[in-house]
This record gives sequence, structure tokens and C-alpha cells, in this order.
Amino acid sequence: PPPKVPPKPAPVQEAAAASPPCPAPCPGNPGDWASASQAVRKPEWLDGQITEDDYPEAARLKDITGEVIVQVLLDDQGVVRDVRLVKSADPSLDAETISKLKAARFSPCEDGTGKPFPCTLLLPINWTLE
Repeated sequence: PPPKVPPKPAPVQEAAAASPPCPAPCPGNPGDWASASQAVRKPEWLDGQITEDDYPEAARLKDITGEVIVQVLLDDQGVVRDVRLVKSADPSLDAETISKLKAARFSPCEDGTGKPFPCTLLLPINWTLE
């Protein structure tokens, strides 16, 4: 029988450069976030509140109202790192809620010693027409 020729080794491929890991607190890592309910000093909405002027015109014209509930992820400076929809009311109300909250500023959660920490905050936004 003829001798068996060993197969050629597969060419070595360069590994794709991995993107750097998300720094803590990372929105993709639930362990980085404590509930705001654990804070001794709860976060306060400082800037970028939702007002009557923010009501989406299309929703206003159709008399669409409802409650949107979002989970807001705040870092230890009170900066909004992510906003996640928990309960939808209407696509236009959902989108406006998320957009406004991503631009909002909050005070951070603080523990019993006054040390700020990253936290999640469940926030209901009631869209009503007067």
C-alpha cells in the first residue's frame, strides 16, 4: 500500500482584536448595579425632566395616553448609562421617554456613609392629556 501523507496543517489565523471590556459599571453586567431601594439617599432627578412640551404631537393628536415604566441605570456620579423599557404604553411615548431620560441628570444613589454607588431605578412616567 502507498504511504499515507499527513494532511497539511491549517494556516494559522490571527485572532480578531477583541474590543476592550466595558468598564464598570457596565450596562451589560447586572452585577454592577444595586437597586436604588438599597440607597440611604435615593437619586433625585436634577435636570431634563419630562414636561408637557415633550408630549409627542402624533400621540397628542390621537389622544394617546399611558404609563411607560423604564429601568434607568445610573453610575456612581448619577449619569444615566442606560434606559431599558419595562412597560410600554405606545411606541411614540416609549421613544420620547427613553430619549429624554438618556439626556437627564440625576443625583447618585448613596449608602449610609454618603458614598455614591451605581444603581438601577424603576421609573414610571405617566403620559396624560389635560
